[in-house]
Amino acid sequence: MENQSAKSTSHQDNKSPIIESSTELKAPNLNPSQPQIQYVNITNQKSLDGLSGWLMFWIIIFSVGGISFITAFFSTVFSLDMMNTSISVVTAIFAMPLAIAYLLSVVLIALHKKFAITTSIAAFVIATLYVSINIIVAAAEASSYEASNIGVTIGAIVTTIVTNGLFVLYFMVSKRVKQTLIVK
Repeated sequence: MENQSAKSTSHQDNKSPIIESSTELKAPNLNPSQPQIQYVNITNQKSLDGLSGWLMFWIIIFSVGGISFITAFFSTVFSLDMMNTSISVVTAIFAMPLAIAYLLSVVLIALHKKFAITTSIAAFVIATLYVSINIIVAAAEASSYEASNIGVTIGAIVTTIVTNGLFVLYFMVSKRVKQTLIVK
């Protein structure tokens, strides 16, 4: 006679273990007249340790950003006619520190160094300063500067600060960051 319940199903030979989904592991039944039931934890929880997910996203973004700012630096510095604008001067000042901060963050994240959190946050702070100053300089150079442009300028600066603040929050709160970047 077959014995059935919500957690187990018996086979006709009563000797093969049955794997069921549960959160606990139960010792096999030593009584041969009853079917053997084995509970196995089958949760598909991925490990948060390692370079994947959002942390890998930031490695890609920082790599592209670092290379882009190296290009921006040299194209701005070696184009003498472009150095006449204030925005070019701001780019020349901020491009190399941004490139260094981004690429240093990539290397430190890849090496699982805890200091990568600090360099990533520093990169976001430098980027926030760069974008904010660029917005202010562009607004000041505009030929038709009206009261409506002040609202757009302030809105763009606040948006930049809030967005980069949220990015910083990821590096401060993320479980993956805390479990991956552990080497001193």
